[in-house]
Amino acid sequence: MKCGKSCVLIFSLTLVLVASGIYLTKKLFYPINDTPIITNADNMATTPPYPPIPQPAGNLDQVLIVNTAPTTSCGAKELIFSEKQLQELPQQTFRTKHTWAVEAQEFTGPLLADVLKLICPSAQDIYLRSLDQYSVIVNFQAVEKYQAIVALRINGKPLTIREKGPLWLMINTDAYNVPTRSLDSMFVWQLYYIRVLTSD
Repeated sequence: MKCGKSCVLIFSLTLVLVASGIYLTKKLFYPINDTPIITNADNMATTPPYPPIPQPAGNLDQVLIVNTAPTTSCGAKELIFSEKQLQELPQQTFRTKHTWAVEAQEFTGPLLADVLKLICPSAQDIYLRSLDQYSVIVNFQAVEKYQAIVALRINGKPLTIREKGPLWLMINTDAYNVPTRSLDSMFVWQLYYIRVLTSD
């Protein structure tokens, strides 16, 4: 049985309609999230306001300062966490590879989300700063799915300043198939300060 011009035309139109249907379905039900994860990363001292480093550096009674910009929906707040207080939050443990070690390492600490919930559950853009003055602004809602933790321990031992502690923001890159080095900018070691810049 031969297929004339009308048959070819109908087949072509069917293909176009099917392709259009697939495209529209993806656009409607799986919209592309183009919100940047890392909005700014540098080591300049001129980024958003930050408190002085607790003295002495690595003071276990003041390992993490978390506050909110007064313009957020959560208002101006501040919490100062000791190492013990962070340990009292639900702990997560995973083993993963990362840029700064040859072998996979085990990390333990509370979820970043659990820390932020205590001061601003609707946190969006957050500013992270380290003891060595590195800073980065991260869209938390874009990375929340990766279940980042504020690591207190590495391979079962407390993180020291020499080992990039006492706090190191880390993600289980193996579990989420994160492309190599794609999120390295937010893996802030010697983390001591978080500021919520914007919220829903």
